[in-house]
Amino acid sequence: MTEAAKQTTIRFPERVWEEVVQYMRETTSPSLNDAVVELVEAELRRRKREKLLARLAEHRAAHGETEDSTAYIRSLREGGWRDE
Repeated sequence: MTEAAKQTTIRFPERVWEEVVQYMRETTSPSLNDAVVELVEAELRRRKREKLLARLAEHRAAHGETEDSTAYIRSLREGGWRDE
């Protein structure tokens, strides 16, 4: 099932238009629409990742670094929690 799409008009500055055309040549984007959607989705993912990293940095600043729990988890998996 295809996701519903909204329509809009975009006016590109000349230099941006040339970069979009170059992007389309370098990728497998079959249409301008597909190229714009790919680029906008990539930018939205990047911004979401930046926001998450900023929140993580705030948390670390407020609470300090957490200890690496890898060794503890491995000991539990290997039965280190059992009374023998």
